[in-house]
Amino acid sequence: MTSLPDPTPQGPAPFNEDTAPDWLLQVLVSVVNQFPLPIPITLNVGGMFITGYLASGKEYFAAFADQFTDEFLASLGGEDFEAPRRALLARAAAMYGNDPAPDAPPPTFIHLKHATFLLPGQSLPSTNRPIWWRGRLSCVQGFIFGRISDPAES
Repeated sequence: MTSLPDPTPQGPAPFNEDTAPDWLLQVLVSVVNQFPLPIPITLNVGGMFITGYLASGKEYFAAFADQFTDEFLASLGGEDFEAPRRALLARAAAMYGNDPAPDAPPPTFIHLKHATFLLPGQSLPSTNRPIWWRGRLSCVQGFIFGRISDPAES
């Protein structure tokens, strides 16, 4: 009779530097989550650059809730979305409160305000309102302090 492998964990998973988020970027995100500072930054994600300003998770979810509510109010003729909006904001406040627990895990998501997406040789068109972006820290391959501006903006 063949025995099955023991399913109980044998300690923490091995550290994989290839998929682990950059510790310095995690620290910056933690600082912004606690003290909302618009730090200009450019991220390298999947071969493209995303440039904008670091935003706290709380700020991101407040803007997301407002945009979500505005879009659906306009398209559904005044339907009441205040209860789901409040629920989303309450969850964000619990996750991104200003007083993190000392044993809180490091952040796993990064949020940008006024995001612009730059591909080699082109940039995606801008809109008439701020673009908010949310991504996994583990998918960021590199970063630059400061924003890259499109030469057409100069």
